[in-house]
Amino acid sequence: MLKERLHWIDIMRGMAMLFVVMQHMSAYLYYDYLYYKFITIVDIGIFFFVSGYILDKVVCLNSFYEVLIFILKKTIQLMVPFFVWGVIAKHYFFAVSPSAITFEDLISQWTAPTLWFLLTLYGYMYYFAVNKWLCTKRLKFASIIFSIGAFVMLFTLWHISGEFKLATLYFPFFAGGVLLSLFKREEMLKNSILRGLSVLAVILLTALWKSGGQSFFYVGIKYIVSASAIVILYMLITEFKWNKTIDRFFEECGKNSIAIYCIHWPFTKIFPVNIENEIYAIMASFIMGVVVCMLCISFKKITNKISWLDVIMFGNTKYIKI
Repeated sequence: MLKERLHWIDIMRGMAMLFVVMQHMSAYLYYDYLYYKFITIVDIGIFFFVSGYILDKVVCLNSFYEVLIFILKKTIQLMVPFFVWGVIAKHYFFAVSPSAITFEDLISQWTAPTLWFLLTLYGYMYYFAVNKWLCTKRLKFASIIFSIGAFVMLFTLWHISGEFKLATLYFPFFAGGVLLSLFKREEMLKNSILRGLSVLAVILLTALWKSGGQSFFYVGIKYIVSASAIVILYMLITEFKWNKTIDRFFEECGKNSIAIYCIHWPFTKIFPVNIENEIYAIMASFIMGVVVCMLCISFKKITNKISWLDVIMFGNTKYIKI
């Protein structure tokens, strides 16, 4: 494991988390905002990118036993909060009138998951484990072939069954983060020409973005290009010298991103009326997004002091001897 967290990774993840909260809150304001189109192409893609990047930096798998331990830990870290917040919290904590959990509810978490991000990220862990094993055997080129094959498999499954659409769409970001770290190509993201093209891509494609009603090729390619450009621009933003308070806020959001993602849902309906003025909507969603993130972080600090609660709610494995 790295002895120190990568500061720019936490900043990127923290900014993306704030955009996630703003996106979900804005959906209940008016929805047809230009800024809403913008944040929908930047938040979750960033999460998958930084997740893949940091995993390659901190995880070492030298044997089959270590692979099994890695999968076990990720099962606890991701699937425990997936079911706790997606099933139990949905029926008891956040429900207007509590109801019994049925077998259909458990099945629906796989077919139409509430916290699809956690389930998708968990599925990527198996790709990562195989990819890391190939790298351990000094088969870096094979890891590229495997990554392409995994994407083709996901695309085929989505095309045939109609499922795995989101897993297919976000896989290039996760795999891109893994491969970028593997081949140590972070410096290419600082190329001035590439950054200029990224700004142009964001300006042109954000205005054209429309979710649904279009072919996978049209939407997928446009999404991947624009979100990849955002990854590059995010890295540029993390190089700026922010106010220490702002810097610390985004860093805390990054460190507690899973907790914010799980907890923030009840706050998304906080606005009872539509706000058609986009400037007012940005201000309202930003201010409330910051407040909600701070409340979620405060709650996570409480669970940090209660080990069993932290394990159940957020899958913290540091309290478990594995």
